[in-house]
Amino acid sequence: GDFIVAEGLLRSCIGHLVPVSGRQVITWDLMTLQDITHTYCQLLERLTINNQPRAAEAEQARERLRAIEAKQELTTHAVESLRASLVEQCFVNAFLPNIPLLLQPQY
Repeated sequence: GDFIVAEGLLRSCIGHLVPVSGRQVITWDLMTLQDITHTYCQLLERLTINNQPRAAEAEQARERLRAIEAKQELTTHAVESLRASLVEQCFVNAFLPNIPLLLQPQY
């Protein structure tokens, strides 16, 4: 039911935010990718398929995020600094209601 829809939406968001090879990711995209990956992993850890836990899939998603963060050192540092300040909450309050619109393809 609903968990399948949630998983599909989260995977679509992750796919849209993963940086193209060789390109620098912007801070807001990396921050959003981290948050969505965290939510996706929490969902996977609660799900089973054919009575098999999906924790391994969650760990794979975390590994992919860590690899992106390692390649994007400057942006990762910027996100960490932003999260350590109160500025993040301002961004969240301003953009969270608009995230579905922000994730739509730009033509």
